[in-house]
Amino acid sequence: MAKEIDKLSDQQIRRWIKNGLPVAKSDGGGLTFTLSAGGTAVLGARLRECVELILAVKGKTAFHILGTPDDLKFRSSMTLFSQADPDEPLFQRALAKYFGGIGDSRTLELVG
Repeated sequence: MAKEIDKLSDQQIRRWIKNGLPVAKSDGGGLTFTLSAGGTAVLGARLRECVELILAVKGKTAFHILGTPDDLKFRSSMTLFSQADPDEPLFQRALAKYFGGIGDSRTLELVG
């Protein structure tokens, strides 16, 4: 029987960042999100691995790799994660490669 995974939504992560309270959550499949009392966010290894795989694709746009609306979700997620963990350059690299370095304006507004 397949293991059931509780998805971590971008809305949950946005709310946690906005509230600024310590939190540690996992989806049960390798993706973890931790926010310290000082406001430092740490994202799990599986997320980084997936972003690295997308960055390794040559000659394709995010739309060609993921389709839509997943290309839009990817942009929003990279924007959110770059705000949550500004010391992690991976998310900025993804924004730079696929979106001209410009984050999702609605996500930035919500995190504000």
